[in-house]
Amino acid sequence: FIGARSLVRDEAVRDDRRHLVGLVPVDGTSVLVEGAQLVAAGADLTALPVPMAGHVTSAYDSAALGTPFALALLDGGRHRLGEELDAVDAMTPVRVTVVEPVPYDPEGERRDG
Repeated sequence: FIGARSLVRDEAVRDDRRHLVGLVPVDGTSVLVEGAQLVAAGADLTALPVPMAGHVTSAYDSAALGTPFALALLDGGRHRLGEELDAVDAMTPVRVTVVEPVPYDPEGERRDG
């Protein structure tokens, strides 16, 4: 298929490349902002430069999950499920947990009946 070659290139198979992941706020209520930068939990935001691990690509309020939810690109994201990070926008951190990019109905049971 078109694009098959791209799936086996060195850059595409690196473990530390950015992967699509889901994020949910630890407190279950904080709003996540599109474009927020992901940093280590509790990172000193005044010590520049702050090492960035990724960024929020889209954010939603999920009625199905009962909490806000975001998608993000995160360095080595598939290997960081369950890890807590801070999503920082305008120097305001929101503690988040890294989850699968499809946290609701991952088996497709509701979708497929």
